[in-house]
Amino acid sequence: MDHAGVPAGSTTGTSHRVADATGVLLLVVLMGMLGIGAAHPASAATPQNASVSTSTSAPTITIKGAEVGGKVQLSATLTVANGQPQAGAPVEFFFNTTQFGTPARPVPLGSVTTDKTGVATLILGGDANHLYRPTTKGPQEFGATFTPTTADAKPISSTVSVNITVARSAYTPAPAKPLAGLGKGLVLAIFTIVAAIWLTLITQIWRVRRVRLAVQEPAPSTANRESPARVGAGR
Repeated sequence: MDHAGVPAGSTTGTSHRVADATGVLLLVVLMGMLGIGAAHPASAATPQNASVSTSTSAPTITIKGAEVGGKVQLSATLTVANGQPQAGAPVEFFFNTTQFGTPARPVPLGSVTTDKTGVATLILGGDANHLYRPTTKGPQEFGATFTPTTADAKPISSTVSVNITVARSAYTPAPAKPLAGLGKGLVLAIFTIVAAIWLTLITQIWRVRRVRLAVQEPAPSTANRESPARVGAGR
């Protein structure tokens, strides 16, 4: 027994039990800290059964074309999710040509904004902004392109072949100059004046030559002439 009257073995057993309990508690706390640190930060904030859908239907474009009255009419229809028309969107029209080499290259024809039904219509040669007319007969490929405004969106296109029966030459003569008619008259007047001058010179030369020849001829002498009376007397 110790000085307080408590058995020595009892004190030693109590100390071991306290140390064991403290060790177990520290081990539990350490494991809890490791578990919290390994957990994903978003897993505690977001419920497992929550889901967010960000997928949307991409827009589509279709084009139709025909030659009516010698003019090509193109009509492009633009739709978005669930086939709903997209109004107020710019549609770029073009045609493919091999005049600049192969493969065929697109040549822009102009931009038209879709109406409330999602349709954009372009008539080649129909207004001052779209004066192009096909220059060759036969099948020709036309197309329409729309570029979505969303990030990382790629342009979408559609093409159609139209049989061209009325073509117009690509050459356009220059407009007539204001003094073009005066120039032609001026040339004619100058030619007439020059011809008159030459005619006058030729006439004067002919007259001068005639006078010169007349001066060079010898005049008959009066001394050699016999009067009629003397001739009669001699007879």
